[in-house]
Amino acid sequence: MDALRKFRGFSRAKHGRPEDHRSPSPLSPKEQSDILFSDESSGQYGFEKRPSSSFSSAHTAIPSHISRSRSRDEPGDPLGLSVVYEPETDPTVDIIFIHGLGGTSRSSWSKNKDSELFWPSRWLPSEPTISSARVMSFGYNAGIVAPDPSKILNITDFAKDLLFGMKYAKNEHLEELNIGKAYIHGQNDEEYKDIVKSVSAILFLATPHRGTNLAKHLNQILIVSLPSHSSKLYLSELRKNSPALEESNDQFRNIAPKLQIFSFYETLETSIGFTKLMVLQKETSILGYPGEVSTSMVADHHDVCKYTSRQDSNYISVRNVLKTLVGRFHDASNTSSSRSPEEVKKLQALLAVHGPPEDDLNFFKGRRMPGTCQWIQSDPAFGKWLAPALSSQVLWLQGLPASGKSIISTSVVEHLREVGVFCQFFFIRFGDQTKRSPSAVLRSLAYQIAEQVPAFRRKLLAMYDEGLRFERTDARTIWSKVFVSLLFKMELNRPFYWVVDALDESDSPRNLLDIMSEISLSGTPIRLLVVSRFTEHLSLAFNRLSNSTPLKHKSIEAQREDIHMFVHQEMKYLRGSEAFKEKVEKEILEKASGNFLWVTFAVTEVLQCYTEDDIERALNDIPSGMEPLYQRMENAVARNPRENDRALAKRVLTWVACCRRVMTVAELSQALEPEFPAVLDLERAIKDVCGGFVVVSNKNVAMIHQTARDYLVKTPSLQLYISAPKAHYHLFQKSLSFLLDPTLKAKLGQIAALPAQPFLRYAATSWLYHLNLSRPTSNDSLSLLAKFFRGPCVLTWIHSLGYFDQQKELVQFSKGLYSFVSRKRKLHADDIPDKERIEDLEVVELWAMDLVKLFAKFGPGLMQEPSSIYKLIPPFCPKNSIIFKQHGRKDMSPSAITMKGLANIEWDDCLAQVSVGSGLQALKLICTGRYFCVLVSIGVIVVFDAVSLKETMRISHEEYVFAIAVNGKGDSLVSYGYHTTKVWSLPSGRLESLVTNPQDCNALTLSFTENDGAILVGSEDKTIRRLEIGNPALSWQQVHPNLVKEESPIPGANANSPVCMAFSPDLAYIAVAYRGYPLSIWSLSEGRSIAKCRRISEKRKNVVDAWTGVDRVTWHPYNGEVLGLYSDGCVFRWHPLEEDKQEVRARASELECSSDGVLFITSDVDGIIKIWNYQHFALVYQLTCDNGITGLSFSPDSRRFYDLNGSTCNVWEPNVLIRLAETDDQASTKESEAASTILSPTGASSEVGIEFPDPITASAMAPCGSIYCYGNDEGLVELCHTSRGPVTEVFRSPRFLMIDLLTCNEDGSFLAFSELGGQVKVYQVFSIDVPSKMKCALTLEVKIMDGVEQLLFSSDAKHFLIAGKTVAQIWSLETASQIWSFPFTDDNVARRLINNPANASQFLAISADDLEIYSWDLLRRPMRRTISFSGASETLPDDMNGDDNLIKKQSRSSSTGLVIRVDPDQRESVKTATTTQDGEHILVTLETPRAQHGSLSSQPRQLFVIPVASLSDEGYQAADPIYTIFIPGEIESQIQIPLGILPQGRLVFLDHEYWMSTYPLKAKHQSFSSTDLKEPPNVSAALQKHFFMPRDWVSVDCLALCQVMRDGTFLCPHRGEIAIIGSGLGRAW
Repeated sequence: MDALRKFRGFSRAKHGRPEDHRSPSPLSPKEQSDILFSDESSGQYGFEKRPSSSFSSAHTAIPSHISRSRSRDEPGDPLGLSVVYEPETDPTVDIIFIHGLGGTSRSSWSKNKDSELFWPSRWLPSEPTISSARVMSFGYNAGIVAPDPSKILNITDFAKDLLFGMKYAKNEHLEELNIGKAYIHGQNDEEYKDIVKSVSAILFLATPHRGTNLAKHLNQILIVSLPSHSSKLYLSELRKNSPALEESNDQFRNIAPKLQIFSFYETLETSIGFTKLMVLQKETSILGYPGEVSTSMVADHHDVCKYTSRQDSNYISVRNVLKTLVGRFHDASNTSSSRSPEEVKKLQALLAVHGPPEDDLNFFKGRRMPGTCQWIQSDPAFGKWLAPALSSQVLWLQGLPASGKSIISTSVVEHLREVGVFCQFFFIRFGDQTKRSPSAVLRSLAYQIAEQVPAFRRKLLAMYDEGLRFERTDARTIWSKVFVSLLFKMELNRPFYWVVDALDESDSPRNLLDIMSEISLSGTPIRLLVVSRFTEHLSLAFNRLSNSTPLKHKSIEAQREDIHMFVHQEMKYLRGSEAFKEKVEKEILEKASGNFLWVTFAVTEVLQCYTEDDIERALNDIPSGMEPLYQRMENAVARNPRENDRALAKRVLTWVACCRRVMTVAELSQALEPEFPAVLDLERAIKDVCGGFVVVSNKNVAMIHQTARDYLVKTPSLQLYISAPKAHYHLFQKSLSFLLDPTLKAKLGQIAALPAQPFLRYAATSWLYHLNLSRPTSNDSLSLLAKFFRGPCVLTWIHSLGYFDQQKELVQFSKGLYSFVSRKRKLHADDIPDKERIEDLEVVELWAMDLVKLFAKFGPGLMQEPSSIYKLIPPFCPKNSIIFKQHGRKDMSPSAITMKGLANIEWDDCLAQVSVGSGLQALKLICTGRYFCVLVSIGVIVVFDAVSLKETMRISHEEYVFAIAVNGKGDSLVSYGYHTTKVWSLPSGRLESLVTNPQDCNALTLSFTENDGAILVGSEDKTIRRLEIGNPALSWQQVHPNLVKEESPIPGANANSPVCMAFSPDLAYIAVAYRGYPLSIWSLSEGRSIAKCRRISEKRKNVVDAWTGVDRVTWHPYNGEVLGLYSDGCVFRWHPLEEDKQEVRARASELECSSDGVLFITSDVDGIIKIWNYQHFALVYQLTCDNGITGLSFSPDSRRFYDLNGSTCNVWEPNVLIRLAETDDQASTKESEAASTILSPTGASSEVGIEFPDPITASAMAPCGSIYCYGNDEGLVELCHTSRGPVTEVFRSPRFLMIDLLTCNEDGSFLAFSELGGQVKVYQVFSIDVPSKMKCALTLEVKIMDGVEQLLFSSDAKHFLIAGKTVAQIWSLETASQIWSFPFTDDNVARRLINNPANASQFLAISADDLEIYSWDLLRRPMRRTISFSGASETLPDDMNGDDNLIKKQSRSSSTGLVIRVDPDQRESVKTATTTQDGEHILVTLETPRAQHGSLSSQPRQLFVIPVASLSDEGYQAADPIYTIFIPGEIESQIQIPLGILPQGRLVFLDHEYWMSTYPLKAKHQSFSSTDLKEPPNVSAALQKHFFMPRDWVSVDCLALCQVMRDGTFLCPHRGEIAIIGSGLGRAW
């Protein structure tokens, strides 16, 4: 349940008013407790309603499902469920008010029907504890006088009506509210049982549980008095002891023990006409159940629910009960969440929060004695800090070590929760490296705010959906992206209260304070309370902070009252007289000196004594002050007579003092082995032998206090002295030795064995931490490290990281190892070269390179299958990589993966290349979290998935497009064309809006507004326009008539048409760049120019108006600076308001800034890409390509960048970006400086040159041989053999025309190809059995004018078919002459041509509509017969009709052969049709092009397998159907690229994760039954995955050319070559 959030103060009228229409957040019924408030006193008469319900969330006004008429149609008394007060946080509980018969939803609770006295809305929200609850009211048609006699409802009908509204209500986001239910009915109705557990309590106000005699008289009076009145069934049911009430009470008696029940009864008579009488006696208002709380109210039946003021004693009674009930959920609400589990997981992943923040609070909470620390609440400084105000403030509480500062922080947090404010906290733990960094503080605060503020949570979830992760992001970036850009722009009605404890123990306290100095910028006030020791450095940092935010500071020390309370309480457990206890208490207090920790030790020592003399001696022996006390404790441990105990104590203290994070008892126990094996009770042993230095709490082992650790590691004279460097080396050695265990690999493979390895996670993730803190001069660590990396255990370590989902740590280890090697080399720079040391350093450095590449290129596969590191990954690594050299060739099994055919032997930074289409020009590029979109010259936007790098759709604007933009959520795209602007939905590609553009207004910049409700455009006509998306009358409106219209004259300048524009991130300004005028910044709100960019050069220092034209301009995402390119290629940054300027010469033509503002990227026309550190303008990475760049973009997480090059988009993921993205600030006080040095091992820029080979555009293989060939984009055709790779160059186009099509005959003795221009060539291959002697000779050359679609050799290689777009030609290879031609298309239906594997004299032409069988020997006509894939549709079993795996019968005759027709309503096209490797099947893939409002994409492919035997002429009648082989849906849904069917009927394919997979098919040739459609029970078990493709191999263009040979050899194009991958696929099972 959520942390309890309460509202302090109720100053704004909009809260709690019915007209507020606030949208509540949906809550799960099991995560919320609810209180029902039932009143039966409303109206002129009050009668009982059966006990009802509780809720989890509600809408402002939820109509009932039953058509009703009101007895009093008052607009302020809505029917159904309505929210009258919604807290700004997720509600802790819900309070539902249900009126009685004759009442209404609002008036029943308002004295004299005065809305100002509607206390559920007016008063309850201002009550400190109750303010965290949501308050709702339910109205139903319970009028005594009703004109419609047909509406005869009983009490059950009312309850069901309430249930329906609670179950099916939706809020404004159309989210189901799942409110609750009428309690009894819900218990007995399965539809509502999922909610009933949320009900916690019911309050009854004057409810006639046993009925009343007045009910009968009332019905009779109304019938006589009002002719229109009909008898009310619900009135009859309220008669005393009526059957309905008896049944209700019997049922409720069994349910009541689950609830807290409060019953209030009236004590005054009620005026009815001219008389007074007691409507309900006490006995009928009380249930009499065990646990029921009943009390009286000084009120009659009318006023038990209506009160005159807050001071009304009846109101106070009800309020106190509600306050108690809400308060009981305080602790529970702090440990659970109202968010869905999926949302919680996303927030934890986004913010890298691995445990509930509550854990640290509970640690200190358990050490705090109740009643202590109350003084802080009355302290004036604290009171001013806590008081509501409209501005941010900081309070610094400074105290001495061991004075109980963390306990005071805990008390403050608990008090803030009690008073109901927004409270977030963080306890910096000196013993936990993961909780000391500024980024850890900010991530935790953001997580807690997201728990409490739904709107903020939704913004963070949108960040998650965009692909952002902040685990390794530096604190400044987190502050900018999460707090400044999101939280600070929200204006809430209550301030945030942040408590940060032990700031002095942070890795970078100054940095954290510098960041938090900006809290004054927040739209919601932030009250920051910092608790720490006093240091001069902190004092200076706080002084700087006070310049921007009001600061108060207060010195604190443990209060004597708190110490006295603690000692007095503990003395109750002391043996002895009261006088003696008082004496001991007094002596302890006199020696305490305000040190709470000392008091704790003293009390513990005293309580362990058994006589008064022992106690007195102990008090005399305990020294004053912590250091003497620590010395005494240390002496006690050192004097332990048992040597083994002393050794154990020393080892435990070493681990606890130097561990990376808090360890569990189980982890420590295994870490102590084998020196201390099988300690029977380690927790007890720690307490006995460690002398109080170590505490065990919740199975976690920690040092008692930081001062204790400091004493042990900073006092060399101690017997227990812990030398930190030596200790860290020991911990490093133990961790690495644990990973060197040769049996660990087998244990990782056994899930059941892992719980017995609790130390594994710590060892796998922490050894580098200890290595970096060990003594740098020792060579032992290097030797051990080299031994580890030279052996097989390094793979076991990587496996373990993947098992624990910590594969990202590979990047951290890479950085750390580079740093280690660098330190070692500098340390020994002047030494005589040591061959062994040099070799060891080289091994470590090579692994440092490989680790980051492993994560970059194999991360997804490693995550999915961690054990793939042993056999599947090394063969795909470059031959010069250390992992390939050590592990790439060790597997000699038949199923081992082998790799040949690739010349590249080094790692590169290119992750993938994707094409937008041959001959197309990529113009613009934008990236979101989920997609990156490329604008193409023909007005098409190609959308790619950012994870899989697959093309997801093509959006056609149907005219030239000037600009595109994506909204913040990444679910809408806008394109601005010549004549129209269109808004598209992602990922569906659906057109949402279309608007006509102003004439001749070409867009230069385009952006969604912050809330995505509008679009801004800046155009060449120097006008800024706005388009409201939600406006039904869509049209562009000018933002301001003066914007960009009048530029002040400058001599020699001409403000002609702008060349570039850019909106600032907050859309407050626009930068306008000209070639003949200075760059100008305009305010959108004011419509005026606020600054111009001057450029004072050395030659023109005295020229006031010196300037240079600007070609490109963009904005820094956070600091308000402009980043641009001068026309001479120099890059500059400039702050328009502060006139700060810096520039660097770069010869750049394109420019882009990263989303975190740390980097920017440039490119030039020569293809040189440079990445720069923004703050220092320092070059950190350079890439040289062989072509010019037309577009650049960073990914949102800045881990990769994209560039446009012709028709290709290149995806880059260099090591420097990966390391920077994974940078943490745990050990750096100068993050900005670290950012510029961490990018490469040496701190200098890294330079990479890459030359892309010409991409392969066509490939073919000989089905029955080992020959394959390929053609590329430059017109090269090479003949290859699987044993050697490329053998001979067949052809090189003199005009460099792309090879479009390529094919071989069955044995590889002939090959044919066509150039893009339609030139077809056929070559004969000689000596195919001797690869070294293979030669080629031109046999046939043909020019096809209308384009070449397909090429096909006959089975005997005597004929050759060329299919154009309209006509097919058959040529004789023996005579090199054309022997026949015929129309290739019929009704514009394209066909795929293959030889008929059932008859070598025939070939097949397959389309989505028909299959035509042709004869190569045209003198013989085949027998005509009609065949169907599935038989007559009308005879299919019911469960077969409509199945996608069956093709229904549709036949027609053809003069050229036999015909198979498919359902004419399915307009698929044949994507591929091939004879499979086993020669027994034909594999056909169909896909349906979809063009919807310009969005072009394809539906999932349909895969069909046709048995070859079904095409035979023998043994079949003309009417016999042909069936396709059934592929289970579970398998078909996983197929991304079908590759064929291997012998024994094994379907082979690449799945959506690009795993090479096989599945055994079940053929049904002769018969078919409905049972064959059912998937076999072990489908997944039969599926086998063999290996996966590296990420940089995943190119759609290349994978479409992949082929599998008959023996299972996999041919895969990669970077202009063909990789020959052997994996044992061809082996029989």
